[in-house]
Amino acid sequence: MDARRFTKGQLQMTETVLVVFALVILLVFVVFFFYRQNIASLQTTSALLSEQQASVLAARIAALPELSCREDACLDTAKFFPFEKLAQTPEYRKMLGKKRITVEQAYPIPLVKKSCTVAAYNQIAYPDNCNLWTLYHPADMAGEKFVVSIPVALYFPEFDLYRLGLLHIEVFP
Repeated sequence: MDARRFTKGQLQMTETVLVVFALVILLVFVVFFFYRQNIASLQTTSALLSEQQASVLAARIAALPELSCREDACLDTAKFFPFEKLAQTPEYRKMLGKKRITVEQAYPIPLVKKSCTVAAYNQIAYPDNCNLWTLYHPADMAGEKFVVSIPVALYFPEFDLYRLGLLHIEVFP
């Protein structure tokens, strides 16, 4: 009779261990999926905040006196090349962070699609010989990115000419 009770006790103990083991496994799965869901939520929130930060930065850049026109709400294209050098200072690098900032002429549709350089600026065909200005481009950019674009008026003071452009901010989280 003692051997039978011992076997029955062992059986009950084994059942208890299996139930506890199953509950622990279930708890681990619940914690894992909860953790995974929180990580996905944090990444979504981070992307949303980065996009909002980029939108605020785009509005801030469009209003910078180093780039904007005096009277009108536009960007002065003659100020783009000096700003490129100014943007490499520590103060601007801190403000701009890991973002690539470009301005693209959108209308009238340019005949030539290429980057504007000082050499292109000094040619007689300017502003029709290029359509893209890079205002800021940090060296350490890699991986995923998203782009925030806002329309801007481009002013060419040499010709007293206005054109439509897009200010692109590429964010590298």
